Order: sequence, then structure tokens, then C-alpha cells
Amino acid sequence: MQFLTIFTVSRKQRPAEGDLAKSLPYFPAVGFLIGLCLVYADQALAWVLPHTISNALLVLLAIVLTRALHVDGLADTLDGFMGGADREAKLRIMKDSSIGTAGALGIVFLL
Repeated sequence: MQFLTIFTVSRKQRPAEGDLAKSLPYFPAVGFLIGLCLVYADQALAWVLPHTISNALLVLLAIVLTRALHVDGLADTLDGFMGGADREAKLRIMKDSSIGTAGALGIVFLL
């Protein structure tokens, strides 16, 4: 849960080697909980806001709940595919923490 969301389960900063692999079977359950939060937020916002505004807030909430993990992954992937000439260059670009033009455009089109 701690890897996929903003919620802290344990105060231990760095997981031990193998902890992430052991947590893989729980990823669908965490996704279900995130979806459940979004459904409840949608139901609450539908009472007070127009659909356009509530939908924008739901997208923002999904990004906040997941610490933009998937948005960052999309940006890294697009930067790597568009910027690297060979496999090693693509992987190096994907590991770089900065966002390039392709990544920024991907985020804009995603939102």
C-alpha cells in the first residue's frame, strides 16, 4: 500500500530486499481501494459541483492518491522511446529524474 499510495503503513523508510516482490499479490486490492475512494468522492462531489469540475477534481485526487506514480511512469516511458537511439540510451533516459519534451506532452494529453 505504501508503494502505490500516499498512505503510510509502516514507518520503516526503506523496504527490505524482496518486500516489494512479496507485496505484488496485494496490488489489485490496493487498486480496488483506490477505486473505492474515487467512487465515494464522485458520489459526494456530484451533489455539489458540476460534472466537469467534479471530474477534474477526481483526476487530481487519483493522481494525489497514487503520488503520480503512473503519470511519472508514462513520462519516463515516452521520453525513453522518443529520445533514445539504442536500448542502453533509452534505459538511461528512463532512469533520469527530469522530464523531457515527450514526457511533458504525454502528461498534457493524459490530463
